[in-house]
Formats: sequence, structure tokens, C-alpha cells
Amino acid sequence: MGNESTTSSEPPKAGRLPFESEAARIEMMVKTVREGSQEWTALQRKLAELTVEEDPWRASLAAKKAIAYSETDDRAWAVLALAQALLGQHRFAAHAYREALRHAPENPWYAHNLGHLLDVAMDAPGEALPLLARAANELPTVRSVRASYAHALGRTGNLAAARKLLAGKKTIEERALLAWLESGAEDAFRGRLPLPSPPRPSTRHATVRSVARILRRGLASLPLTAPQRRTALLFLREPVAQALAEEGELSLAAAIGYAVVFVEKIPLSQREVAASFRVSSTHLRNRFRVLQRELDLQPGDARFSAIQ
Repeated sequence: MGNESTTSSEPPKAGRLPFESEAARIEMMVKTVREGSQEWTALQRKLAELTVEEDPWRASLAAKKAIAYSETDDRAWAVLALAQALLGQHRFAAHAYREALRHAPENPWYAHNLGHLLDVAMDAPGEALPLLARAANELPTVRSVRASYAHALGRTGNLAAARKLLAGKKTIEERALLAWLESGAEDAFRGRLPLPSPPRPSTRHATVRSVARILRRGLASLPLTAPQRRTALLFLREPVAQALAEEGELSLAAAIGYAVVFVEKIPLSQREVAASFRVSSTHLRNRFRVLQRELDLQPGDARFSAIQ
């Protein structure tokens, strides 16, 4: 692991977004290694992953630099695809997702993302179906994946199969999707299935900054490395984390703290992590269950792995 930083637990400077200090740190590291080396391309990819939702143009440039020296880097292709989708370049995004899937055919998330893009943004639900079917089969517990598959099934007229996917207890979005299916799925679905749009700057950034400050304070008392503490901020770009923030920033910060512990396989209990954030272990556990389910978190998950 990297050396501890004496400033890693400090909150971001006023007026700066939480990801900016980390992005600047990575950009400084890029200058210290040989261009085109494995470390250089990994840092460019990490920069793209960090900035993609806040600054997709910047992320595209970093991802393209990584791909220029590592054409088989599926993660770089995937983050380039997301950046291009956020910029509205859907055809290029689909190409990039196909490249990601070509280099990592076993990854069901790439199949889902490509299928969702084809269905929602490119009006090709028939082409999307086999991709979404595969993703739903390999990620059966991820509700957002099932919902995407149900949407494409509905658009292609297979309403019964779509409704079956939405059986059981439903979220607000799933209830809206089911109502759309029950109506015959003739008009465009008006729920929250479209591709993500660029974030609204004011309230979301304020919430992210607040949770980031709480995270830094709570993680400072846990036996984590500086890279592991910085990795916690990656969770804040996930829509599920932003939704949970509305239910309580302290509980979300504690759940993210435990998510890092879980991914990095650190021998700490939920009770120990909860104590660092001064929340109940029940609140932490409930929020973590949502994160684990919606993100399909696994120990050693490369999406949230610390820079070594």
C-alpha cells in the first residue's frame, strides 16, 4: 500500500468538489511515471473513472489516453462508453461498450450497459434483449438489471415475461414500470430508467461534500491506508448512494465505510465501523445491505479497489 498522507483526512477546500483534490493528486502522479507504462495507463483509467460523472469530457480524454497504449483495457473502454453516453454521443458509446465486452466477455455489467443503451437511447430494444437477458441471468439479485430487461421486454411486446420479472416487493421505480406494462406499454416509459444525465450541480454537490466530510472524519479512526480512505469517495458517484443520502448522511457514510472494509477484506465488524461514525450498527447494516444489493458488491471488487 502507499504511504500515509498527513492531509488525507482533511475536508476539501471550500468551493472545490470532493473529487477534485483526488483528481489533482492522480494527475501529479501521472507526471512522475513513464508515459505508456502499465502504471501510467492505470492512472489515466483511474482518473477517468473518478471524473466521469462530474466531468465526462475530461474523463473521455483520460480514457482515450489509456486505450492508446492499452487497447485491451476493458475498464478504460467501459468508462469511455459511460462518458460518451453522458455527453450524448450514443453511437460512440455503444462502440466503446462493445469493445469493453469484447475484451471482457464474462462481465455481465458490460452486457447490461450496452443493452440498456441500445434500448433506451438508440431505440433498438430487439437488439438489446439478448444482452439484457444475459445480464439478468448472471445478476439475478440486482433489481436495476431486472428492471432494464423488463423494460426491453415490454417494448418488444412480451408483457407477461416483463411483469414476471417485477414480481414481489417493488421500489417506486418498479411500481411505475409495472403500471406502464399494465397499460400496454404503448407510450414511452416515464419512470427513471433513462440513461443518466449530467448531475444537477447545486444540491447534489452540497450533499456529496457533506457526506465526504463525514466519511473523512469517521474513516480517520479506522486502521485503513490513505488509498483505502480515498477509495471510499468512489461510492459517492453511484446513484444508489446519492439516493440513500436523502435518508441520512451519517448512516450512508458509515455504510460506505463498511463497504470499503468489506471490499478490502479488512477484519473489522459492522459494530466497530458504526462506532467510528457514532451511528447504530442497525442503521449501518440496513444501508450497507442496499449498497451491497444494488452494486452487487463482492470482496475484492475491482471497481472499488484502492490504488496501490
